[in-house]
Amino acid sequence: MANDYKYQNIPLRPTIAAELVFELYVNKGNIAIQEIRDKVLKAHIDRGGLRPTRSLAAIFQEASSYLNKKNKLTIPVTGYWNVHPPTYDKQDNEPTTIVGSGSGNVYLYYYPKYKADASKNNSPVWECKIGSTKGDPYHRVKEQIDKKTGLPEDGVIGLIIKTDDYVDVEKRIQNVLVAENRKVDSPGKEWFLTSPNEVKRIYETLLSMNTIT
Repeated sequence: MANDYKYQNIPLRPTIAAELVFELYVNKGNIAIQEIRDKVLKAHIDRGGLRPTRSLAAIFQEASSYLNKKNKLTIPVTGYWNVHPPTYDKQDNEPTTIVGSGSGNVYLYYYPKYKADASKNNSPVWECKIGSTKGDPYHRVKEQIDKKTGLPEDGVIGLIIKTDDYVDVEKRIQNVLVAENRKVDSPGKEWFLTSPNEVKRIYETLLSMNTIT
């Protein structure tokens, strides 16, 4: 009932929006952001809340940051959200995963120290490099690592995606992570806070939505 609503007579703000998004859309799959905005605003007003004093776009951008920090939100493709309970990805202890088929490769590699530091902080994501190559991904990664100096360890390839459209697939996966504010601010390019299994899930979601081939 509206008179039991704890946000009565309060304008919609990011923390309230995030709470309602999770309540209304957890485990509902991939939902268009516009639908989420409209229904969350309606639910807030129907329960006795007030209209926001800021733009909905700004409010939901901040709401997405709150949900993302709590590992409750992924963005499978631009314009869609997938709300889920927070999870810790424990499957990343497995060796290199190879999926798909094709003449090119999208690859993900990382340094074990990054993963170990993330594990100490109970984080399911760490700094990973996502790139693509027509040739051997192992050779490509070795080339990149050999150009750097002072590294205490070799990189680990956690995921290889085989595909003919390797450049497009690489960019689409990176765009999803950029939309989630996962790009690492560093001199190197194409580093993101993610994990092999998360990138594999992004790829499979894009594939199921027919946005890649």
